Formats: sequence, structure tokens, C-alpha cells
Amino acid sequence: MEITSIEKGKRARGRYNIYIDGKFGFSLNEELLADENLKVGQNIDLAGKEKIINDDIKKKALNASFRFLSYRDRSEKEVREKLETKKYDGDIIDETITKLKDLNLLNDNVFAKRWVEERKVGRGKTVLSRELYKLGIANDIAEEAMKELKGEELEIAKELVEKKKSFNGLKDRKEIYTKIGGFLMRRGFSYETVKEIVEDKIKKSS
Repeated sequence: MEITSIEKGKRARGRYNIYIDGKFGFSLNEELLADENLKVGQNIDLAGKEKIINDDIKKKALNASFRFLSYRDRSEKEVREKLETKKYDGDIIDETITKLKDLNLLNDNVFAKRWVEERKVGRGKTVLSRELYKLGIANDIAEEAMKELKGEELEIAKELVEKKKSFNGLKDRKEIYTKIGGFLMRRGFSYETVKEIVEDKIKKSS
């Protein structure tokens, strides 16, 4: 089989169409075209053609991941699911994930710690743990990330309560438990943190 023409794609930017024996054979990325050093008049066998096509798919999967990661940090699960929606095969996805890890662009440990750090204000451990679980973060990694909150959760919860002006005039013990306790529990703060704040509020109001 002979490459009879190489033409720049009209629709997709940076893509080239390769014609073999006068007919369209395949398209590929500009960078891969340069790497393969394909030229008109060059002979190519079926195995060589299939390898180039497969390499091009890998390149597209990697570039799709780069774009997805450009908006914010992602967990491995998020990237996998994104590539799955684009119908990439499992082997291609696995190889892409490995490449991203090698490039230090994908790391669930780093992701989990950043997620907790950026979202800890107004949220307790329970809510943050639930969010990390949905993002596919392993339990041991999530627990390690939560250590960053040690000693901070109580202060975060206190600040939230202080900002709620409707809590200032509460005097009734039951009302304090119901309103302040419920408010903090819904935001995922631990029982120990909620108990300490509620009891402190009751003590100050008596």
C-alpha cells in the first residue's frame, strides 16, 4: 500500500488526512504525523497502518484528558469516567491514566488534600468524606486528607455559628440543641464538635 496524498483536515484543527492508493485511509494528529515522518510515495503495510491509528487514538485520549484537567484538579475516577463517555477502550484508558500519573498530573492523594483544604469552610468531615467517596477516593486516602482538619473543625464550626445572627438570642436548651445542633449536623460536622459547641452555647446562655 502506498501513501498517495497527505491533506490538511478541513474540520478538525491540527488533523491530517492520509490517502492510500488514491483512497482515504485514516486521519491523524499533526504531531504524530511528524513523529512518524509519513511522506507521499511511502509504502505502508497493514500492521503499520493499524499501529499509527492506535497511536493516534492514544494521543487523542491524552489530549482530551489534558483539556479536562485544565479546568481544575480531577480524581482518577473523574478522568476515567470522562474518557468512558468518549467511548475509549479500557486498555487505552488504563494507558492514559498511567501516563498522566507519570506526568504528575493525576494523583488522588494530592487531589484529596486540596479538595479538603479548598472546601473545608462551611463543611464538616462527614460532608467532605461523602464528597471524596463520590469522587472515587479510597478510604485510606480520604482519611489521610481529613487529618488536615484535625484541630480546625471546631474553629470552623464556631465561626459558622457566630455568623448566624438568628442564633444570638437563643436561650432555651432544647431550642439550642435543635437549631444549632441540627444546623451543624446537616453540614457534616462530627458529633463531638457539635456537642462541644452546643454545650458551650447552653453554658453561656444560662
